[in-house]
Amino acid sequence: AGDGPGDEFIVSKLAEELAFVAKWLPDDATSHESPSYWVFGSPHLTLAMDAADRCLGTKYLDLPYFKNVPMFRMQTLCPGLKEVFGYGDFGGTGGINAFTFLSTRHHKQLDLQDGLMKFFAAHTNAKGGNDAFQFGWTSLVWFGGGLQGGSIENLPKTYYFDDLGLVFARDGWQEKNIAAMFKCAPYGGYKLNQFSKENGNRYINVAHDDPDVNQFQIFTDGAIVARDDGYSEKKLTSGHNTILVNGAGQRGEGGGWMQPVKKYDMTRMGVMTTFKDAGNVVVAEGEGGGAYPDLTRYRRTMIWVKGGYILILDDIRGTKANDITWLVQGDGLDTVDAAAGRYKLTSGQAACEFVITADAPLTSKVDVSSAQHRGKNMGLKQLQAKANAQAVRYATVFD
Repeated sequence: AGDGPGDEFIVSKLAEELAFVAKWLPDDATSHESPSYWVFGSPHLTLAMDAADRCLGTKYLDLPYFKNVPMFRMQTLCPGLKEVFGYGDFGGTGGINAFTFLSTRHHKQLDLQDGLMKFFAAHTNAKGGNDAFQFGWTSLVWFGGGLQGGSIENLPKTYYFDDLGLVFARDGWQEKNIAAMFKCAPYGGYKLNQFSKENGNRYINVAHDDPDVNQFQIFTDGAIVARDDGYSEKKLTSGHNTILVNGAGQRGEGGGWMQPVKKYDMTRMGVMTTFKDAGNVVVAEGEGGGAYPDLTRYRRTMIWVKGGYILILDDIRGTKANDITWLVQGDGLDTVDAAAGRYKLTSGQAACEFVITADAPLTSKVDVSSAQHRGKNMGLKQLQAKANAQAVRYATVFD
């Protein structure tokens, strides 16, 4: 826009649009589409909101969204800062991460700045290139060079992002450390569903979301051993660490893009019922019964015990007997003792043994998961532990 007659109309409409977007940004800075799409969209939000603050006198960078941007980036990174806990249509770190520097600078977040610099260093190659921090001018514009003295070690090792029902737990930031992710939320997250409800159930774009209520992931020995799918071209629950009911997955699955579930309150599909950080023990619990037409309850609890184990408890109920298929997948999955329910997830040299049991008879097999990336099956090995019951409880412990 110039400064001639009529240009104030363009600027005023832009101001209205920015105010609309700012109103509906989730406070916790998450993106329901994936960490990859978050990196694709947030730099543009940052450019626009920063320009508005400079030119229009707004205070958008003070919003909780921008304050929490660096924390969301850091928590989605696995120990070692090279791999990412993903969900939705996902693939890697994304290439435009420098926008996070503006938030640490604006909010004077020394420890987060140190974490981002270590993230930067982890992706710098021998020639000085950096796939995670492309467009070098953005780093020059946004970097807060005066923020010294912080330490990544001061960052919280457990974090809960409430708009997306997303929990991370780790025992450290080095590649040798262990970490886990747990997710229980509706398509779009809660803020976007609130927008829809307050605007006559207006259509919302959840195309890049996945049917993954109550999924979990585990990182150990330098790799994600219990892992998710990638950028899927067919949205199937069977490609995630959750359950199938009578061979079917969660509401809305099956298409190439996810769509809002018609005539159903999606906020009932996934609800975080409990989050408790007690230091060495972390408990996250989600209710996902609303994601399945044949269930009245699907209460999954993840219990993280630092230096010991991760326990997954499932309480699943229906109005009739159902086939419940419990799923976990990884690059490799070996049978240690099928009769005792003992198996081992592997990825290269990384390994994690686990044992599964239930209060109903289980029929278990290891098969190839339907998980895919860009239309190609990923070849992940998947445990499928099936019980037939009206009510069944599973207990699975990962060493």
